[in-house]
Amino acid sequence: MKTHSWRLVFCLAVIALAAGSALGGRAGGPPQGTPPGQAAAPRQSAGSTRAAEPLRVAIMPVAPRHLGEELVGAWIASSGTSATAAVCHGFSDLEEGLKAGRFDVVLGACPGSTKLLKERGLVIPESDTVLYYYRLAMFLPPADPQGIMSAEHLDRPGLRIGLCTGHVSGPLGEKLKAKGAVVGDSMDALLDRLQHGDLDVAVGMDLAGRLRPELVTIRLPRSVAGDDAAQAGHGFAARGTKRLADAEALLQFCAKSNQARDLELARAIMTSDGSRAGGYKEGAGVRMMPSYISVAKTVAADYATGARNCLDLGCGPGQLTVEVAKATELEVTGLDIEPEAIDFAVQYGKECELDSRMHWVAADVHALPFPDNSFDVVMSRGSIFFWRDQATALREIMRVLKPGGWAYLGGGSGRFLSPEEAEKTRQPTPRSFNFPFPLDNVPALMARAGISDYHHITEGGTWIEFRKPAVPAKAG
Repeated sequence: MKTHSWRLVFCLAVIALAAGSALGGRAGGPPQGTPPGQAAAPRQSAGSTRAAEPLRVAIMPVAPRHLGEELVGAWIASSGTSATAAVCHGFSDLEEGLKAGRFDVVLGACPGSTKLLKERGLVIPESDTVLYYYRLAMFLPPADPQGIMSAEHLDRPGLRIGLCTGHVSGPLGEKLKAKGAVVGDSMDALLDRLQHGDLDVAVGMDLAGRLRPELVTIRLPRSVAGDDAAQAGHGFAARGTKRLADAEALLQFCAKSNQARDLELARAIMTSDGSRAGGYKEGAGVRMMPSYISVAKTVAADYATGARNCLDLGCGPGQLTVEVAKATELEVTGLDIEPEAIDFAVQYGKECELDSRMHWVAADVHALPFPDNSFDVVMSRGSIFFWRDQATALREIMRVLKPGGWAYLGGGSGRFLSPEEAEKTRQPTPRSFNFPFPLDNVPALMARAGISDYHHITEGGTWIEFRKPAVPAKAG
């Protein structure tokens, strides 16, 4: 069987030992008191019922690189249960292993593999668990030289489009074929052509870090792509496993735990299929409005004078972005990674009759779809704590700022809301939540980003402020 199990077993052991899991012994050798040359017996905690054999996990190659092993390693550290894992070369490799009884769990099955696994009776159908989602996206060269911000721009005459037929099968795919798109079943081959300058845009699934992070990625909403917009990565318990309880525990951990969510965000995974977009009108958007108004006033007072435009990163459904437009005369662009949030923001801007100076794009802060020196102000409230590589994002922000432009990034209510009023905007009932990438060490972050001149503001939250150096005037 063609698997990469040796590397994964080693990786999982390192992850588990580093996290303090109960694999037994010290990292440097057997426990003290073990006679030389004699293997140490595994340590058992009081009342332990751990099975002697580890849980055997199969990881499909469509899963983001290393994510499967990281999820299993985190589960080992959390539960104390031992496990091994193997990356399968493809479906036939997985099928062979399942028929031979070599696996207890499958992680990362695509919709096609999911269908075959069920039809051939290789897994327990009732154990089917959605782990995460892939999203259909447009891939563009760095800085997006063509200025493609939405699916509507695919209608431009003369645009050279690449289409991955294995990823797009619905009306959008047929429309692009009719426009003369270059078709192929290999996303890697299409991206090669894009980076060599033979294509202007490639359309296919964003496989969450398996592709090329330097490219601009603009995800497409359900309103444009229909059922092609999202594909789930599935997990299953294997038919005939003797470790069903542990298999189901691993699947639930991967689907619902904060640890798994943080790992998925770190790999640019989408944790939503877009179906929750209808909830944007209620909840936090209403409760947080006083904070949004205060932050918008801060931007207007401190950064808008003499500025022409502003970029709001992680804008969500656009409430804060709209408040900035209300409080200033700026032309404002809202950017969010979730395309359905952008759909809502577009409509919200129209309802507020501000759409004439508002723009929206569903892109990733780590590869912004704008040329150098594009914005006078870049702001963000509450989003930086979800940026998987904050230093890269800060360098991108510095790139798109105009010389002399300001960045104001962080979380909180700004300086125009009293602490008592700000407290009222908080979540009304306790919930289990943590920011995946908190601002624990701002000086170290700014050093990694290469930004030495900045302010860490703690009034009205925690904020980072910096300015792009102005271009020196020419002598004479």
